[in-house]
Amino acid sequence: MPLAPTPSDVRVAYREGLGPRERAVLWSWTGFTTTFGAVRAITYTIRRGGGPFRDVSVGGVHLHHYLWGIGLLAGVGAVAVRGTTFSAIPLLRRLRRNRRRLPRCGHHVPRI
Repeated sequence: MPLAPTPSDVRVAYREGLGPRERAVLWSWTGFTTTFGAVRAITYTIRRGGGPFRDVSVGGVHLHHYLWGIGLLAGVGAVAVRGTTFSAIPLLRRLRRNRRRLPRCGHHVPRI
């Protein structure tokens, strides 16, 4: 008998033992934990002065590192609330159609 479950055991337990809400909670927790660990590692390299990472600021305002984890968690939560049939493709198509209908202005608006 193995000491740890095999990948197929975990797959079966995930599919048969967890309902949609439990899966959403699991994915939310996994996303938050992964993001938290990655952000802590990046923050460590920023403070140490090594690595490719630097502080992020927009217009002189520092964007705190927790912003990214909170954003990811909110996104995962939005997908979980919407359910398993969520697809961004219809939303993107609708946005593209509406964009074509907007009147053209004579001036250029810079993208951020």
